Order: sequence, then C-alpha cells, then structure tokens
Amino acid sequence: MRTEGAVAAASFSVGLSAEGEIAGRQELPREPGSYLLVFALLRKKTLSIGRLGVFPFSQGIYVYCGSALGPGGIRGRVNRHLRRIRLWWHIDYLLQHSDPIGLVFTRSPRSLECDWSRRLGKEPGSSFPVPGFGASDCRRGCPAHLLFLAPAPSRMALPGTSAEILGEKRTCGLRWQQLKEAILLILETAPHGVETD
Repeated sequence: MRTEGAVAAASFSVGLSAEGEIAGRQELPREPGSYLLVFALLRKKTLSIGRLGVFPFSQGIYVYCGSALGPGGIRGRVNRHLRRIRLWWHIDYLLQHSDPIGLVFTRSPRSLECDWSRRLGKEPGSSFPVPGFGASDCRRGCPAHLLFLAPAPSRMALPGTSAEILGEKRTCGLRWQQLKEAILLILETAPHGVETD
C-alpha cells in the first residue's frame, strides 16, 4: 500500500534521430523529473571535462543519469544539453564529441539519478569511466552519474509493459532496441521513490 506523498513513477522512451534531435522534442514534460541520456562515442578520445580534468573515453555507448527539478523541468534541461551552446555541466563537455541516441525519463518531484546510476552500475560490463562525473553535488556517495556500457546490458527485457512503454516505432536497429529494453527493464525493477507499507 502506498503511503501519502509517495511518488508513482512511469518511465518513457523518446527516440532520437541520427542527427541527435529528439523526436517530439516539444512534447517532453515541463514537470520536474529524472532522465537517462544515452549517447554513443564513435571513436576513442581523450577529453577535458571542465574542472574534473582530462580523461580517456573508450568508443561505445554511455548513459548519463540526471535530474531536472528546477524551472523548465525535463524539457528545459534536456533541450539545454542538446543545444550544446554553453559548457556548464560535466555532460555538456562530453556531448560536444558524442551522438545522442536515446532518452528515458520519468516525472518525479525528487531526484532518482543516484538510484538509477547505482542500479545500472551493477549491470555486467558497465563501469564508471570518470570518478565524480555528474555527481559533484551527490550526497549519497555515488562513484559517478555517467556509465559506460560495454557493449550493452546483457539482460533482455521480459515480455510485458516494456513493449507498451517503448511503443511500436523501432527506428534504431535491433541492437539499440535491445539496449533500450534492457535499460527500461532495469528502471522498472529499481527504486522509484514509491513507498510501501
């Protein structure tokens, strides 16, 4: 049974085109919430990440766990990251050299990025490539809020709600579809702020 003030969370997938533009960008919610920005680094690179320093990045798929609790909500924060105008957050430095390929978000008045980064960090083959990346203000001791997936979570989605959440549009190829389903399955089984008695 849910207690008063509990947060019911539902995750959604929003596809990105090959150019890194969100499909239905104006339909993203203005409400607060948390999000996973999934992107690909097509070549191995050494990059400067602001005050964190210079780090090597392997070619592959990365997931950034973030929150958007201020004005503009999820729409404002994600659109700001993708405009790539000003380098402010750690993720902005990395997005200058990578291609966004997916977004998963949930509306929530509290941040879920720590729960998600810890859960995704337990997946076989995943790692935290840069200590403290995206977690400068983290009070829960997360290693980072950026994960490298090598090459993707191994677990496949089970039949059921994942298919409804993803919708019917499958424009990213089978491998990416499998990655999306695995990420959504992880989030469905991870803590979402829903309290029970």
